[in-house]
Amino acid sequence: MNEGLREPLRHSAWATQRLLAFCRDLSDEQLAATAPGAYGSLLATLQHTVVAEGVFRAVLTGAFPDWNWRPDESPGLDVLEVRAMDNTRFWEAFLEQPFDPDRICIQPGPHGRREASAGVVLAQVIEHACEHRSQACSIITAQGLEPPDLQAWAYAYDVGLARDRPAT
Repeated sequence: MNEGLREPLRHSAWATQRLLAFCRDLSDEQLAATAPGAYGSLLATLQHTVVAEGVFRAVLTGAFPDWNWRPDESPGLDVLEVRAMDNTRFWEAFLEQPFDPDRICIQPGPHGRREASAGVVLAQVIEHACEHRSQACSIITAQGLEPPDLQAWAYAYDVGLARDRPAT
C-alpha cells in the first residue's frame, strides 16, 4: 500500500461525502445560491468537484469511471453521492497498487495536451477538491449557515485516528 497517500486521499473522500450529506438538508434555493469567488452555485460547485475527480482518475489510469456521462448532465445530490462513493472505492483500490509518482500522465485539453507526473496529478486531486469544498463552505456560510467541519482534524477524530487526552 502507498502508506503516505492513504490518509490524504481518505480525508479528501470523507470530506466530500460529509459535505454532500450536509447539503441533503438544504432547499433547492440554498443549493442554487452562490458567493463571490465560488465556482458557481453550491450544487454546480459540488458537481464540478465530484466529476473532476473522475476525470483525474482517468488521467492517472487511462480509464474514465463507469458513470453514465452526458455532456448536458447536471446530476443532483443522489447521483453525486453515488459517484463520490465510487471515487472513494477507486482510491482504496488505487492505494493497493504500486504507484510511480514520476510516471508521466497525459490529459487532453482544449489547447493540446497536458503532460505531468502522476505525483502532480495526485496533488491536484487533493488540492482541487479542497479548493472547491472551501468554496462550497463559503456559499453555505454566506447563507447564514454553519458548514460542516471538513478539516483533517475532524476526519481524524471521526475515524478514530486522533483523540484528546487529559493534561497531566
